[in-house]
Amino acid sequence: MREDVRQYCDGVSVHDIDEDVRKAVIDRLGSKETSSGVDFVGLIWSGCRPSIFWPKGMMRRVDWKTDVRLLVRSLRRAARSSNKGGRKTDISGQIEMPPEIELLENYEQNGLFDSRERSYRSGYAGKIDWGRTIRMKTPVPGKNGSPVYIEPMVGFNSDSRGIIRKLHAYAVGMADEKFSWLLSSDGQPRARELHGERPPVSRRIGLGLVRSELGRQFSDQKKKQLRLIEAFLSREDASGGFSDSCLGITSFHTVWEQMCSSYYGDQKSHYQSPAVPAYLFGTETRMETSNAPRPDVVIRDGDCLAIIDAKYYDFARTKPAWQDLVKQFFYAKAYSNDPQYSRIENVLVLPDTDGEQASHAVVTDRDNVRMDSEFMPIKLVFLNVVEVMSHFVSGKESEAARRNIF
Repeated sequence: MREDVRQYCDGVSVHDIDEDVRKAVIDRLGSKETSSGVDFVGLIWSGCRPSIFWPKGMMRRVDWKTDVRLLVRSLRRAARSSNKGGRKTDISGQIEMPPEIELLENYEQNGLFDSRERSYRSGYAGKIDWGRTIRMKTPVPGKNGSPVYIEPMVGFNSDSRGIIRKLHAYAVGMADEKFSWLLSSDGQPRARELHGERPPVSRRIGLGLVRSELGRQFSDQKKKQLRLIEAFLSREDASGGFSDSCLGITSFHTVWEQMCSSYYGDQKSHYQSPAVPAYLFGTETRMETSNAPRPDVVIRDGDCLAIIDAKYYDFARTKPAWQDLVKQFFYAKAYSNDPQYSRIENVLVLPDTDGEQASHAVVTDRDNVRMDSEFMPIKLVFLNVVEVMSHFVSGKESEAARRNIF
């Protein structure tokens, strides 16, 4: 791992990125030279050197090693939540993880591919002693009633998959050298003994062997290991190395929504919106519950309810748009019709980007007279991104953050 990583922020202008990183961004993310900004949070490798793209609110970091591990843990938890553990490679909104990450964790849990497997062969060796067989064995009747003595089978261990085990060792060693520093707080290697392993065969032959073995295996654990080896070799074979590695997401706002939901301890499944869209067909009213409004976060304290929408904006540069505000006005109106709530808190939460901050979003008429009775003011809360991520990876809501809302 190199100490001189480059650090950028989500939305950085493509012209403000170092030339080699710009090429990696263009090749890997499909960004254009004329693009006004690069929408990406995570890491991109150009050569063997990683570049970090922080979320809004996390500009250049001094303690970047700790923070980048926290970021990776957040992305991985979001990926597991969204994909139930499946690894996606579509970067148009999905979180992309290099196969080396999962390869290392699988190695820690299951070790190297177990090449020793149980095989069976005839228990007879040499000439059959029919007298002993008749005395010791119980025959089964044949079709014509004659006795049939079933040939005994004995089990033994064979070691016929040694090359695949060596391929696995090579893949784990390479993955450990490059990615182990991201997976633990101390950044120490997890498979140092495998560093420097050499592939026993060419990548093309290795892929053929792994795919052939996949067709013969019934063990889910072994098939999982084989698929990870295949993914490693396929990507290495396609790129000739690891310069195209990418760990992150192009639409971080989806992760931000997940993190804020966890941070506040979302309860919307218990307090669904009382307002549902419906359509009139003559005298018949048909509700469309699937189109019912769904805020990002709903929390309750006694008879007070807060409706929270997570917005991923740099407030100093981009303000929540009218469509963002209209949704919140509707949520407040809908919930305020329920008599069990004495007070409704209408809230937008945004990353704290250290710029100028407003306390509320309000609507005024053309004479700058506030229209609070028609449009309930929306409270703006600016969150420390590192704190939100820390709570997210621990799975613990923030009681202090909830109290601040109410």
